[in-house]
Amino acid sequence: GGDAVRCATAARGRVSCTGRIAAPAVAQRFAIAGLDFGCRPFDRTETRGFAAASAPGPGLDPDTLKKRMDEINDAFTEARDEIESAMEAVGTTYFDEDAEIAREAVESTLAMYYELCESLDEETKGKTQRAMGMKMEQLKAEWSQVEHAHDDH
Repeated sequence: GGDAVRCATAARGRVSCTGRIAAPAVAQRFAIAGLDFGCRPFDRTETRGFAAASAPGPGLDPDTLKKRMDEINDAFTEARDEIESAMEAVGTTYFDEDAEIAREAVESTLAMYYELCESLDEETKGKTQRAMGMKMEQLKAEWSQVEHAHDDH
């Protein structure tokens, strides 16, 4: 919930972020504002895979759920591209700017994912976490590498 803002930050002639930036309340709830990307609870005892959602929750039909998941997957890809760009810029004058763009893309992607999970019923939330949760953990780990690269230089 809250005021989500579309962003399109241009960097070196290309669009670097087309996701949504979380409202401060959402960012604080998920510790995004402080970049403390601690793991969210993820139930690994359930089966893997994402079965077609028959009841995706109040006000969210299967087509809307798929659309939002596709948007998150697109934002995930863009965030990884920005992380790669920042890693390539380690030790250069471009690093700080590239790292900031990557941070914004990571925050935006995670906020989109957490907002989606919060809007779903428990069954659909579990399916969504099984389908996308590992990607979000991967994104957090890759962002952590950027932070450590900055510390090393």
